[in-house]
Amino acid sequence: MRDEIIRKATALFLKLGFKNITMDSLAKELSISKKTIYVHFKNKKELVIAGTDYLFNEISIGIDSIIALDRNPIDELYLIKAFVSTTLKKEISSPFFQLQNYYPDIYKLLINRQLKKMIECVKNNLQKGMKMSLYRNDLKVELVSRYFFTGILGVRDAEIFNPIHFNLEEVQNYYLDYFLKSILNQKGLTFLKEYQKNDLTNR
Repeated sequence: MRDEIIRKATALFLKLGFKNITMDSLAKELSISKKTIYVHFKNKKELVIAGTDYLFNEISIGIDSIIALDRNPIDELYLIKAFVSTTLKKEISSPFFQLQNYYPDIYKLLINRQLKKMIECVKNNLQKGMKMSLYRNDLKVELVSRYFFTGILGVRDAEIFNPIHFNLEEVQNYYLDYFLKSILNQKGLTFLKEYQKNDLTNR
């Protein structure tokens, strides 16, 4: 029951926001009593911690599975972006903005875990791309990997990209395209052009 509560709560947090979901509304969604939830979680904050931990692990496992495919580094970044976007349900209610405002300590812990994971993944991707002569060979890997992470956080900031005026998926797609074009050499740019052309053809 505990795992089921975590899975359902996490889905609702992503759909409606961390602030908007109450123990009452969660109990109603699960068709159980609120008392049953409190058997496993003493308060909502404890449930939010469990939910963010579940989400982080789910995304980490998915990213590791994509990396294990050993695909072209450009393809790898697009696959990871698509996977994360699907997992987060496109975040139409900006749940992480709520997490930052109402549970700042949990948000900070999550960001630190994401930073460590993302830096590791992007550094490996950059090194692979340079080795395959698709990325510029003068990239400062430590810096560029952090630029990428900072950008990913930025495009998800509802204060900067208000979802009323900006489509999140479009912003994310444009950011990845912008980032790649800043690190690709001519061979990589040619590959990207063909990749995007084929991707549009297959949609």
